[in-house]
Amino acid sequence: METNNDNKANVNAGSDHLDKRISKLNFLIEQEKKAREQAESELKDFKVYYENLFSNNSQPMWIYDLETLKFLDVNSAAIMHYGYSKEEFLSMSLADIRPREDIERLHKDVKETRNTYNNAGIWRHIKKNGDTIFVEIVSHALIFNNRRARHVRINDITEKLAAENALKDNEAVLKLFIENAPASLAMFDKNMCYITCSKRWIGNFSLPYNNLAGMCHYDIFPEISSHWREIHRRAMNGEVLTNDVDEFVRASGKVHYVRWEVRPWTYSDGKIGGIVIFSEDITEKIHMEKETLDARNKAVMSDKLKSAFLANISHEIRTPLNGILGFSEILQSEELTNEEKNEYLQIIEACGNRMLSTINNIVNISIIDSGLIEVNYSQININELLDYLYKYFHLQASSKHIVFHVISELKKEEAVVKSDYDKVLAVLYNLIENSLKFTEKGSINVLCRKAGSIIEFTINDTGSGIMPEQKPYIFEKFRQGSERLSRNYEGSGVGLYLSKAYIDLLGGEISFESNPGHGTSFRFTIPAL
Repeated sequence: METNNDNKANVNAGSDHLDKRISKLNFLIEQEKKAREQAESELKDFKVYYENLFSNNSQPMWIYDLETLKFLDVNSAAIMHYGYSKEEFLSMSLADIRPREDIERLHKDVKETRNTYNNAGIWRHIKKNGDTIFVEIVSHALIFNNRRARHVRINDITEKLAAENALKDNEAVLKLFIENAPASLAMFDKNMCYITCSKRWIGNFSLPYNNLAGMCHYDIFPEISSHWREIHRRAMNGEVLTNDVDEFVRASGKVHYVRWEVRPWTYSDGKIGGIVIFSEDITEKIHMEKETLDARNKAVMSDKLKSAFLANISHEIRTPLNGILGFSEILQSEELTNEEKNEYLQIIEACGNRMLSTINNIVNISIIDSGLIEVNYSQININELLDYLYKYFHLQASSKHIVFHVISELKKEEAVVKSDYDKVLAVLYNLIENSLKFTEKGSINVLCRKAGSIIEFTINDTGSGIMPEQKPYIFEKFRQGSERLSRNYEGSGVGLYLSKAYIDLLGGEISFESNPGHGTSFRFTIPAL
């Protein structure tokens, strides 16, 4: 049976328990209040952050629903950039700002994108005014108003792409221009590697490549000298260099003559990106100019020689003709003895032979130049021919107190050969006559011997010799030791020209050695047929 004390104790115990529960409940309510206040503060901070990060961001942004592609929110920058109001945006979807042909790709991209953060690349968008722009898109996944969504950041690169495309177009046009330019052009970077070059550049230097892009200039032309490398270096530093005529020796030894210009090319910011070389191969032009100059000089020389020749021929014909006429008039005198008449007749005969020889030489030159001259082969005796020449010139040599010898080493059976008697005689006659003409003292020796399958003749004299500057022209027609109109020696200046022409026709060779002031030695050969 419970007592009153027991009941009172139970009541006190229950009261303490209730107080504890109330205290605990108040504590929980206070904690919840603090948590709510903190959440509200954080939400307020988030809204400020969201406003700064999204709404007030200078870059266009929006949030769209992943299921419907509807715009859930857009910032002011997007509204201004695209021209739609916020209400218009929120009534639209991503498909409404895409070209029709891009919509299928859009749906596929949204469906396949699994990354929280995604760089979607370049897309086309349509603004309210109908303009199409190119944009780079970066997005990340988020939950927005309890909906699966993506936040999108847009970067308009329309102008950038236009500038890049314009640059590419300009580069393409420039490359096309250089490649097809009717000139030798090449464009290089700072390392002297080819950017592009013209087809003529490749052709002019006979390069075994169709395209040099990326190749180093110094690898293709290892023979490039330090002189050229210095030119390239100076151009890389901003100089423009030119040269109207320069010599470029290839590794093969072939010489090119070029006219060139080297200048730097620059980027839009003014920085030098490399150099451009214009090179015109003027080798053929230089050769043509040289040939033209040589031809002009030869023409001038020919005119001088012809003038000298005509003056000389006039002298060569007039002198013997005057002798013939003069001594013919003397012969009419009745007071002459027979001995005097015979002497004068011999002089007239000599003058006639001299004039006939001059005329024959002129005629023979015309025949040789026309290509109508013929070789008349017959059996000739060299020893008999030499004996005749000795008798013919012996008196002339003696009158000048010159020792004259004709020596033949030919045996009797070796002396008979098949050749053209008149031409062999003419060559020997011209050479001996020249020696007599230019030898004032000393000797003249004519030697003949057989050497294998040839007959060799040598005419040595101790005359005045041939000057070094005349040696290259000694076998040209109308040439003598001098082309002056007044000389100390007679002759038409065609003897050596005819001699060489005859020896060439006979299949032999003719040459000479001369020491001015000490004499000359002529040597010629004919086949021993």
